Amino acid sequence: MKNRQRIIIGVHADAIRVQTLRAGKIAKRSCVRVVNVNASDAWEDGLRAYDDALSKALEDTGVSAPCEARVVYEAPTAAVSAGLTNASGRAGADAALIELETRGGADLSIQPHASWVVGSCEDNKALCVAVTDTALTLDTLTRFLERAGVEMLSCTPSEAVGLAGALSLHRDSAVSGPRLCAWFGEWSSGVVVASSEGVRFVRSSPLTLDALVHAMTGIGDHDNTLTSDDAFELLSEFGIPDADSNTRWPEQLRSLNVHAARAAIQPLLQRTAVDLRQSLRFGLGKDEMEHASMHVGGQASRIGGLLPLVSELLGVSQPHEAHFDDEAHTLSAIDRLALVDPDRLSHTKAKAVRKALWIGSAIAIGVSVGQGMMAMDEGAGARESLVALRSGSTSIEAIQQRDAVIIAKETLIGSVDRAITTSAGFGPRWPGWLIDLADRRPERIVVLGMSLSREESDAGLVTMNGAVIPQAFMDAATESTAAPEGTEDAEPEVVTTDRQMDLLSGFIASLEASPLVAGVELGPTRRGSALGADATSFQLTVTLRAAPTLADLSTIAEASNE
Repeated sequence: MKNRQRIIIGVHADAIRVQTLRAGKIAKRSCVRVVNVNASDAWEDGLRAYDDALSKALEDTGVSAPCEARVVYEAPTAAVSAGLTNASGRAGADAALIELETRGGADLSIQPHASWVVGSCEDNKALCVAVTDTALTLDTLTRFLERAGVEMLSCTPSEAVGLAGALSLHRDSAVSGPRLCAWFGEWSSGVVVASSEGVRFVRSSPLTLDALVHAMTGIGDHDNTLTSDDAFELLSEFGIPDADSNTRWPEQLRSLNVHAARAAIQPLLQRTAVDLRQSLRFGLGKDEMEHASMHVGGQASRIGGLLPLVSELLGVSQPHEAHFDDEAHTLSAIDRLALVDPDRLSHTKAKAVRKALWIGSAIAIGVSVGQGMMAMDEGAGARESLVALRSGSTSIEAIQQRDAVIIAKETLIGSVDRAITTSAGFGPRWPGWLIDLADRRPERIVVLGMSLSREESDAGLVTMNGAVIPQAFMDAATESTAAPEGTEDAEPEVVTTDRQMDLLSGFIASLEASPLVAGVELGPTRRGSALGADATSFQLTVTLRAAPTLADLSTIAEASNE
């Protein structure tokens, strides 16, 4: 007979973790560290290097086989996307999946995947998390658990739980102004930066309960070294070590050096503070940062004395704590984001996901694929053309007429996606640049042409040709999608070149403020005609910073030429 207690198993690069829950709360826990194991090699070998650790963790928590368990895991093939979509409800969840497919090179027709609409916010947009992984990874995970007598009820990448928690905090925060919502979970954490206009930034955070426990493990003398269980108990019951809490510790641990314990977790707290400051700086303007509030939740945030330390390092007032069931959230996130084999999906469901391609929605922020964002060079241009074709379709008949062209574009996108390799390195973040450019470009500035190249220093070089269009021309274009007959030869509007140069200068300053941009150089400008209007043409040379990436651009270039 199977053991029916609620069990959560964490499969991570450095350890196997097992929890049992009773009445919705953690009853027992075990963390068995694994050393001198390369995670990528271990997955290729069927996770056999973790067999003994799983057996010991199950034994430590009193779990007997056969049993059922929910699983969170880390794998180099996992992909997670989180953020705000322009659609709502099921369409928003489908849009999140499409983001994984188009940005991450995933093929949802054959790869297990799932999405969850955590909630809705301004303009009825959806807060979504989407996950996907390869069927081979899930098969490896299933067989690994079966060797220990464990049947997997559901599984999801651990990163998704933390990001879903941060989006939940944002959803439930009553403040409408600039804010930072941080979910400090047990195994993963997430951060959302938002303004009164909506979500600006989503990312993972290094501060977790497990990271704090690991930092304190091993402190003490030879006879009284802290184990993971000891560290967890001390943090849970007494909070961050200080002189007062030391006097209340169990007698056998009072000889521990309190200063050493605090020093052990200080680097993690400082790294977290730097990470949160960067998130605020990238997501908010200076004025917004001064008035930003902080909202926190998750298991780690309940540790006594932690939040005052974080807020002091971050330089913000005491954060607002969210009160809801952390363990229930973890269980819900694992079940709602449980990876499902496409073979199980009904024909209707698969068809619905494919139709979502036509809604034109995309995740605004926060894509994490494997260990970094995939660089898409010529593929990004193909997608822009594809979006333009779709947005220009005004009827079913028009869409049908464009089917052949759209299919060709989608074929190119697929070939580029498949060309992405998993070789680590540095390079320009082309997708981030294209999104940033779209956000920073004023409506009156049009991009007439762009060339992308990669320098020997791994930085990106963008040569952009554009024009500043008069406002009157833009107003006329908005009122009518086509010029009336007989107006093609009308006199061009008289514009003030100085005003156009002011707009261009503001655009350049906005680009220079981007964290992705190392520098912007203005080339030749001239007065002339562009798009039928009297405009100021210009050329910009933008240097992009080198960043961690998993893409082989030469392979992508070969794929785009096929």
